[in-house]
Amino acid sequence: MSVHFKFLVWGILFQFISGSIVWGQNNTSPWPATGAVGIGTSSPLGKLHVVDNGRNYYVNKAIPGQTLDAQGINYMLLHKIYTGTLSIDRHVMGKISGVRGSAAAFNRKWTVEVNTSSAYDANRGSIISYNEPARLVTLTYNDTAYMAVEIISGFRMTNFSFTGYANNESLLIITNGEATNVTPFTPNEPVLIQGSLAVGNNASAAKLHVDAAQGTAFARFTQSNVPAGDAYLSIGNSTGASGILMPLIAARSNTPRPVGLSITAETVDVIPAGADAVFAAIVLDGRSKVGSKLNNNNILAVNNYTQNLMIVKADGSVGIGATDTKGYLLAIGGSMIAEKIKVKIKTAWPDYVFTPGYELPRLEYIEKYIADHQHLPDMPSAKEVAADGLDVAEMNKKLVQKVEELTLYLIEQQKQMDQMKKTIEHLSSKAK
Repeated sequence: MSVHFKFLVWGILFQFISGSIVWGQNNTSPWPATGAVGIGTSSPLGKLHVVDNGRNYYVNKAIPGQTLDAQGINYMLLHKIYTGTLSIDRHVMGKISGVRGSAAAFNRKWTVEVNTSSAYDANRGSIISYNEPARLVTLTYNDTAYMAVEIISGFRMTNFSFTGYANNESLLIITNGEATNVTPFTPNEPVLIQGSLAVGNNASAAKLHVDAAQGTAFARFTQSNVPAGDAYLSIGNSTGASGILMPLIAARSNTPRPVGLSITAETVDVIPAGADAVFAAIVLDGRSKVGSKLNNNNILAVNNYTQNLMIVKADGSVGIGATDTKGYLLAIGGSMIAEKIKVKIKTAWPDYVFTPGYELPRLEYIEKYIADHQHLPDMPSAKEVAADGLDVAEMNKKLVQKVEELTLYLIEQQKQMDQMKKTIEHLSSKAK
């Protein structure tokens, strides 16, 4: 390389450095090992402060202070917020990190990504936290309202730094005792993920794929103003047996009303017909693992702390208080009450008893049959009822038949009595 070319290269580099970079703290070395570097500004506010397009970008900007040592919640003030008076632009967009513990301590990282802004007449913000949970809050400090990050109580945390864009930022750590009017901030900025998201897994088999260790809930949903242990919706595994997954949806409510889990399904209000006759607003569809109809397993079970109350079997039969329907479509293991029951009988109703030519069994035959069998003809015995139960429709038909036959016996008996009365009256008149 010629001497002339070397001088040309050094001249270009000197022009670039002298025109773009301003050293802070009176550093005189060609590239300072310490001090602040400003690009686009002569007053750098961090070790590296870049100003371009009217925006401030910081790299590893130190945040002074430290949290208390397990003495309560701490807060990091981000910037002032809009409280009714039109506001200038204040924002913090980037990553904040800190270190907890000494070299021998565990859990030494704390990181959050924030995107907050208070400009003109609105406050906006979102947060993503790593390592330990954190959330955005609004609070009052020295009679001024701020947007802040809540830092959960734990061992002392130090060495905070910020990398990202900021304007009119505060970045100050305060304790719980210095803050008033602490209110959880309701984020209104969406955090979007384009594509698939895998949690606990290095590959995704769906838009959201969550992989959890045995005994760990896959997901839990809570509400910020209700303690997490008092009410939640959880998706997990109903067994702790190794290598087995039985999906579980568990819910606990926090309400004086007797509601644990509410399921609402909205649909068009039409009469299901044709192929849709099997559909409803809520559909429970049991299938085998190969996607076929179940033939032996139960479709639905309703239990009360493992005690079965109702079962729906693969053949369509329903057992209430009974798990074995014994081939009947409805089996009830206990008593039943109803205001009205209607039974539709397909066989002939016994009005044929009143048709001409119907032969009533002779009373002598009935008397002998009762003596031999201890029950009426065509009626089930006590032994049969105990073994097989009663067919309500068939029994009512037989009872009506017996009542109609009894009515005919009474009519015939009345005719005989009337004839005997006439005969007695005739004989009595002759005797006079």
